[in-house]
Amino acid sequence: MPHNQSLKTPWQAPAWQDAALLAHDMRTPLGAIKLYNSLLQEMDHDDPHRNGFHRMISEQVERLAGMTDQIETLSGNPQAHMHLLLEHSSLRQLLADTAALYRQMHTERGYEFLLDAPDTLCHVYADRSALCRVLSNILDNAVKYSKPHPIIIYAYELQRAGKPFTAVEIADQGRGIAPKHHALIFEPRYRTTPDDRISGKGLGLSIARDIVTAHGGMIEVESTLGKGSTFKVLLPLST
Repeated sequence: MPHNQSLKTPWQAPAWQDAALLAHDMRTPLGAIKLYNSLLQEMDHDDPHRNGFHRMISEQVERLAGMTDQIETLSGNPQAHMHLLLEHSSLRQLLADTAALYRQMHTERGYEFLLDAPDTLCHVYADRSALCRVLSNILDNAVKYSKPHPIIIYAYELQRAGKPFTAVEIADQGRGIAPKHHALIFEPRYRTTPDDRISGKGLGLSIARDIVTAHGGMIEVESTLGKGSTFKVLLPLST
């Protein structure tokens, strides 16, 4: 497979023109930029963490720039499809960066984000920005639907139907999801609760499913009411 490869996703322009969907996708990178900028202002100029925070801000700015380009493309062409740029990417580094971001954003509220992924984890051909959105949408739900607790990100390799995959599991100890909802939560605007105190439009898992499917992967859920949920993302191994 080439180092870079463009891949059409199943997303259609009308969905991307929905204001709620755009706001949903942009919320996390905007929040990250605001957080890291605030932390930088409080740091000494010789603090060794400054370079890392600058890098995180740069990555989130690139995410927003990419989203803006996609919006402009789709808005100008009602028949357009969004494309993903597949690159040979270190999944472990992506998971480590995501866990670090969520620690900065939510540790003061009592949440922990633990990463269990081997250093030898294989690379994947993936759009890094798009996978960030998958992880963010799942992690945002884990925070939204639970009281403070440890949230664990596991990564490992497995075989499914004779094919090699990298699996990423995000396990929480939240309210859980009843079995009747398991197949429906990946549909756009489906919510398991009418509780207006919980923000959101029921779009996050639908976005995550479409991104994972576009990568040739799968997303699954195991959940029990009152005991939490585990979302599993399966991505083909790079060869």
